Amino acid sequence: MRNIEISTDVNSFLSMVESLFDSPTVLLRELLQNALEATFQAVRAGAHASPIHIRTPDAITSPGDGARGVLSVSDHGVGMTEADLERSLSSVFFSGWPTGSGETLGIGKFGFGFYTVFLAADEVSVTSQALQAPDGEATSVCWSLRRDEGIARLRAAEGAPQPHGTSVALLIDPRREHLFTTESVLEYLRDAYLYAPFPVHVDGVPLGVPKVEGWRDSLFARGGGAADLMRDRFGWDEKPLHAQPVEIDGEGVLAIIPDGVPAPPVTVYRRGIKVTAEELLPYPLNYFMCGIVNVEDIELKPDRAGLRNDERYTRLRQNLFDGAKELLKGLTGRPGSTLERVFDAHGEQITRVMGKSPDLRRALGPHLPLPLYFPSPTRRHVTVAEILEQDRGRTVYWAYDRGVDQLFADRVRYLGGTSILLKDRRMLELVSSICAEQGLTLRHVVHDYIAETRSSTVSESPLTALFESVVEDDCSVLCVEDLDDRVPVKLISVGAGPAGEATGIDLSVLLDSDWRQLENDVDFFSSSLASLSSLSATSDDDGWWVVVNLRNAIIRDLSTSLEGGCSAETLERHARIMVALAKFMAQTSIGAEQFERLNSEVLSVLHDSLAARDPVASGVPSNDGVASNESES
Repeated sequence: MRNIEISTDVNSFLSMVESLFDSPTVLLRELLQNALEATFQAVRAGAHASPIHIRTPDAITSPGDGARGVLSVSDHGVGMTEADLERSLSSVFFSGWPTGSGETLGIGKFGFGFYTVFLAADEVSVTSQALQAPDGEATSVCWSLRRDEGIARLRAAEGAPQPHGTSVALLIDPRREHLFTTESVLEYLRDAYLYAPFPVHVDGVPLGVPKVEGWRDSLFARGGGAADLMRDRFGWDEKPLHAQPVEIDGEGVLAIIPDGVPAPPVTVYRRGIKVTAEELLPYPLNYFMCGIVNVEDIELKPDRAGLRNDERYTRLRQNLFDGAKELLKGLTGRPGSTLERVFDAHGEQITRVMGKSPDLRRALGPHLPLPLYFPSPTRRHVTVAEILEQDRGRTVYWAYDRGVDQLFADRVRYLGGTSILLKDRRMLELVSSICAEQGLTLRHVVHDYIAETRSSTVSESPLTALFESVVEDDCSVLCVEDLDDRVPVKLISVGAGPAGEATGIDLSVLLDSDWRQLENDVDFFSSSLASLSSLSATSDDDGWWVVVNLRNAIIRDLSTSLEGGCSAETLERHARIMVALAKFMAQTSIGAEQFERLNSEVLSVLHDSLAARDPVASGVPSNDGVASNESES
């Protein structure tokens, strides 16, 4: 064949190319795309499929020119004739691949991707041998172009004829060589290609993306399925909490990300080649969900790294949104542990979504894992559906604070109910809506207690006057018959809350007593303290209440002593002890272990004081009658 020189205004065209593509590495995607298409065409023509080989500057250098790095992409595809090379490479915006359905992989689009090579190379040469070259044409043809010359040269390739296929060799700009190491090329292509229809090797290392027979050959149904694919694609240490296929114009999968990792944008592939990664899911779904979609066709921007905002784009976003809702609804059919892990990790965001979607709230609401106020090692949540099944008075009780509401939540438990912990206002509004839709009543544990207290007040109890005589002026005394008979006295703030921080139990009412009173009081104090759990405060609009439970055994004994003529001084002192205890506990949030330790410490102080006033040691005569009588009270 004759040598041909073709004038090409490369630099003018490259200014447009450089404005479209962010990184020179995009040339890897374009060259591999061409090699895959060429191999596909060869297979269609009856040739055997062969691997595509990419060699980086790590593996080869040019013999001269200061040992400049060379990057090459070689295939055993359909190859090109002299006419093909002249037409396809010397003409911009021309794609030589077939356009009919099934005649192509369909991964080419605009016809200028080849020229991205000049984003990193000063010179390119393309050597090709057509699988079915016309009679009389050279067996192997070479097309070359130097960027600084702008002249494309077409000539017969030197040396022995190569098998059918094409080899593209780039003389890489030294300033760009670091972008094309073996490791960098593998990393880029593994991200850019969801799969490949033919094997690809980089410096002898398999690319490692799945092999498919065509773009419709689903990846999401293979092996470990969608969950494994998502983990590997996004580099997570764990599988997603849940993954589910989504119906789009192609195929896709959405997943709830593992706890503790940021949610990546939805990654969009067109026939297996990455187009973009962008926020296609609306807030707050995009905070805990991500996805991979692979579409047959969608309108791309010229850089093939973005989507045109057209009808198909709008439909894709809607399909993803619908798929996300279906994924959340599908959680109701998963094991309870899956639901709990999902809500533990992303409860706040899921709550936001359910609050905006009545349809999702109705579907998912009864199965929403609600944290128990008193969890156990084997059970941390309860659902509205479970409460309905057990018919617990068809009332759901909620608490806000583990310290402040502990006594009242425990009272609900003692009376056979279940308390849930709702720390977030949005969660409270959501659960309130769910309960209303399911015919349940939602009551705050403290408000429930106040309502029960008001309804069970005993106005004629003689203990009312006793306790009114020992409390401050801003306190009201209520004597009630609360079914929870464990606690004798509660001090409830129904105004601005506890006044100041409590530093300890006021023991002055005891320690100022003489030894005979103290001996009796310590015994009474011990039984009173042991009967109390973590008392606490709440708020309303009416001031402070001292609530006396007439069903409590200690209060019943106190009432008996009052009716039996026990001295007013002793009764008042014991009433003060109980109010002091209640006041301390109302202003202090402590757990069971702390309470037990507190009990021991306080009793130790009192017994030490009692020992210091021992009548034998002090010479004070004992009065067994008084002590015995007071002890009975």
